[in-house]
Amino acid sequence: MLNTNELTRQEWSRLAYAIQRRQCVLVIGPNLATETVDGLERSLSQILADELLRELGDEGPKHGGKILSDALPHAALRFQFAPDRDPMDLERRVTAFYRQRQGRTSSLHRSLAGLPFHFVLNATFDRYMQVALRETGTPFTEETYNFNRAGRDLDSHDFEPGYSTDGATVS
Repeated sequence: MLNTNELTRQEWSRLAYAIQRRQCVLVIGPNLATETVDGLERSLSQILADELLRELGDEGPKHGGKILSDALPHAALRFQFAPDRDPMDLERRVTAFYRQRQGRTSSLHRSLAGLPFHFVLNATFDRYMQVALRETGTPFTEETYNFNRAGRDLDSHDFEPGYSTDGATVS
């Protein structure tokens, strides 16, 4: 995986050329979709972790007084196994969180949708990239896979990891 913070001018040029030639796959992780909360830009996974922990009356894992950015796994486990909770409560809560954001996207997602990536792997529950592809008029084929529900019909809120913008079916 490329660390774009350390690329030289020549490496940036090669990367841009490879994108233009449709030789790159865009992989979207959980920190790309953000919202501003109390004046701070926060990833959706950070916001969800805060909301889950707040419901439990827990501040979450901290380091040096700051809530850790990767607090979602901790928050999900705490929420799921809280005395008055059930795994289905966590699923319902996460589904509601992302449904509230359905139809949203960002300028960053729109910019990415305008680049000639032939395949986008979306490893998040949000639909920001899907909305951006639609808004920019980029044709795409969407396939869904949820490893927890493999082989079963999926609900509309399930995980959406792949979009193909070259008309091919993604599997």
